[in-house]
Amino acid sequence: PWMHAYIDQSPFRKMFKTVFMPTIDAECLQDEWLDLYQRMDYILNYTEFGEKTLREESGNTVNLCGIASPAVDINTFKFIQNKVEHKEKMGLRGDSIIVGMVARNQRRKLFPALCDSFVEFLHRLNLEGTDNIFLYLHSSFPDLGWNIPNLVKENGLSHKVLFTFKCQNCKFYFPNFYRDVVSFCPRCKQPSVSFANSQDGVTRKELADIYNVMDLYIQYANIEGAGVPLMEAACCGLSVAATNYSGMESIIKNVGGFPIPVKLYQIEVETGRKISIPDDEVLVEYIQKFVCLPTSTRLRMGYNTHVRAVERYGSWKNVADKWISIFDQIILPEVNQWSGPIDYMSIESLPLCPDRQINDEQFVNWVLADVLHRSDWSNTHIGLKLGRDLIYGSTSKNYLGFMSNDMSSLGVSRQNWEKCDRNVVYGYIKNIRNKINRWELQRLNYIKESKIK
Repeated sequence: PWMHAYIDQSPFRKMFKTVFMPTIDAECLQDEWLDLYQRMDYILNYTEFGEKTLREESGNTVNLCGIASPAVDINTFKFIQNKVEHKEKMGLRGDSIIVGMVARNQRRKLFPALCDSFVEFLHRLNLEGTDNIFLYLHSSFPDLGWNIPNLVKENGLSHKVLFTFKCQNCKFYFPNFYRDVVSFCPRCKQPSVSFANSQDGVTRKELADIYNVMDLYIQYANIEGAGVPLMEAACCGLSVAATNYSGMESIIKNVGGFPIPVKLYQIEVETGRKISIPDDEVLVEYIQKFVCLPTSTRLRMGYNTHVRAVERYGSWKNVADKWISIFDQIILPEVNQWSGPIDYMSIESLPLCPDRQINDEQFVNWVLADVLHRSDWSNTHIGLKLGRDLIYGSTSKNYLGFMSNDMSSLGVSRQNWEKCDRNVVYGYIKNIRNKINRWELQRLNYIKESKIK
């Protein structure tokens, strides 16, 4: 939300409507986020989980307008009937059974737990020495999260985990076991092969081919705003399983996948969100059960998933129609507000900072109404935070506007805080007033030029 707060703080905010689609990936949303959502004119959601969470945590004060989940290109991510032939085409054994996940290497993606669970599954069925059962991790290293090579090495999975590699020179891509961060290309013989990654990855068609070598797709994460790979895998006709929380909870239910129950929840220290820790034991048992199924049963399960996924996520037209229906609801004013009165207040005419005869709450209300002309901010998170900083006598030094999250630093990194009094708050609001003045003068010039033309 802090990436979008500037929209609500725009000098022209009263002149336009907002249709916002936030990524709700967890419960226990911060007050400033809810405050921002309450001020948006229309809110769409990625998932049913997001809509439910916003409704409950806002006390039904957000204008929720439905769900507009992203769609999947079903002409690319499609069901392949002959998986044996497809696997062989990709350089793998046709009779192999592959469990996989497609995910950016981030902290919230539970690669360590997935590797541990896969090792335990192999151990229980005495499959460590087999050469046709693999874990496929379409991810990258180095990146933002885990040391994946160490995970593979420490779990003894060097002969069991496949990755996607791509040549920077000839663009050839292929699945293989770990072969260092840089290696030689088997096609052009140049030392230009590395993990496929978010900067130089595979094409959508190539990604669909990667999905389709998998038999069971697992989205193992503690939170997801939606989980597009889960949708894509389901449309390709894979049996899917995912943590039964956040956006994954909705998708798994919609496509008829297997929900991995949450074992416990934790509060994330940086944001206060409730994140999940799925039950590894249930995952191990499900992989074991799935692998032991007849091939025909696994294919039928995947096809049933494909049918439900295509029905729910297979049309971008449905997504566009949802957005169009919201735009059609917007009532435009009869008078062009862009040509309305100019909100300009010269620095010389700004009211002086009042003395201590009013309390801090009254001071905040005054500075918002008389200096900023935004009295509607008084009882929002913005006004309450200004009042809080005055009471504490300190404010975050790296003040990122009104939407900064600074409570996790309180009492921990005191060097990030500086003195806050009424002069500081007045100066901060004064700077915003200067910005409003600058853009209002631009609007005035536009009005004058339009009349001349």
